[in-house]
Amino acid sequence: MEPLRLKTNYRCVPALQQFYTGGPFVVSSDSSFIACACGESIKIVDSATAAIRSTLDADSESFTALALSPDDRLLFSSGHSRQIRVWDLSTLKCVRSWKGHEGPVMCMTCHPSGGLLATGGADRKVLVWDVDGGYCTHYFKDQGLLCVTADQQFLFYSLDFTEQLLQLNLTKRLVGYNEEIVDMKFIGDDEKFLALATNLEQIRVYDLSSMSCSYVLSDHTEIVLCLDSCVSSSGNPLIVTGSKDNSVRLWEPESANCIGVGIGHMGAVGVVAWGNDKRDFFVSGSSDHTLKVWSMDGLLDNMTVPINLKAKAVVAAHDKDINSVAVAPNDSLVCSGSQDRTACVWRLPDLVSVVVFKGHKRGIWSVEFSPVDQCVVTASGDKTIRIWAISDGSCLKTFEGHTSSADGLVKLWTVKTNECVATYDHHEDKVPVDPLIYLFSDDFSFNS
Repeated sequence: MEPLRLKTNYRCVPALQQFYTGGPFVVSSDSSFIACACGESIKIVDSATAAIRSTLDADSESFTALALSPDDRLLFSSGHSRQIRVWDLSTLKCVRSWKGHEGPVMCMTCHPSGGLLATGGADRKVLVWDVDGGYCTHYFKDQGLLCVTADQQFLFYSLDFTEQLLQLNLTKRLVGYNEEIVDMKFIGDDEKFLALATNLEQIRVYDLSSMSCSYVLSDHTEIVLCLDSCVSSSGNPLIVTGSKDNSVRLWEPESANCIGVGIGHMGAVGVVAWGNDKRDFFVSGSSDHTLKVWSMDGLLDNMTVPINLKAKAVVAAHDKDINSVAVAPNDSLVCSGSQDRTACVWRLPDLVSVVVFKGHKRGIWSVEFSPVDQCVVTASGDKTIRIWAISDGSCLKTFEGHTSSADGLVKLWTVKTNECVATYDHHEDKVPVDPLIYLFSDDFSFNS
């Protein structure tokens, strides 16, 4: 028996090799090979046999993004060093490289022409590069999401990525259609924001510098009919609103929080007005014909849960809907105008009747106190504006010139001469905003 001869020459048959350790990979257009990250190198792997065709070594970095040119001749790579490299797969050499992002490149893709490469980075930038020249041709930053809603709003969101969550943050709101604007007020001492009641269940607050809707106040369950704003004793702006849901709500606009709710009216709340001096109360008028004075007791700064507001005085003020209220400059009186064609002056805070103004032939839509004299101005559906003496309820002056045709005209009057000195016709329909009368103390002229 012949002795056993041991083989002295060996060759490797197909072996199980390591070619992918996780991370980016890209498949060729004909699926013949795969380029994938393997530690600090790139492996070109035959997709049929899993054999490693070649290895591309970088400068000691892990890879974050890979891409192939449409003809599979060039491979693009980038890692945590932010260096973008172009590899020629025929020579296995890096033919050019450059940097452009301020953070790692997280994704990339090549244009079908092969001449442009788009890269997206952790710096929230998207850059488009000329492959031959290595220079940036287009630059996009802070990409976000645009959402168009059924109520004609354009909502712009920024995309913030956390470890396991994509967070959408509202950055801008553009409102394409506001329905009928029923009331509006400037907010704060600097008057940089404007709050609108727009025949919806919400209040929209606009930044006047950009005319974008900064935030929406939306806890009412029915249409908001009126609003008023003030700056509290602590310096924070506040908004009070009245709605068809029979309630009044108090808002802190900077946080968009409702901090107080007043329930008690039996009809829609059509008018609200802050006190002018201490700002520690507001007045509301309703279609239930009552006038209420609401206390601000219990309110604190930075509240997140609304408190129940309490009415400290109530009076059955009129026989029909209350259309307008105004508080005297010194907070001693409040005037209410009604559809019953009368305006009434009440003493605060207990709402004791002082005087009733009678003489209009139709409902009164707006009332306002004079800033300098003991008188009240009223505007009515009978086409007239009247000035009344608080002392005896007599009519001092009557202004005629409006047609009551809801033509959108705004007129400027001089009180001393009963003269209309200007007419503005920028509106195309009625101007329902309360008050319809604005008084100026320098020459005692007012705008209606």
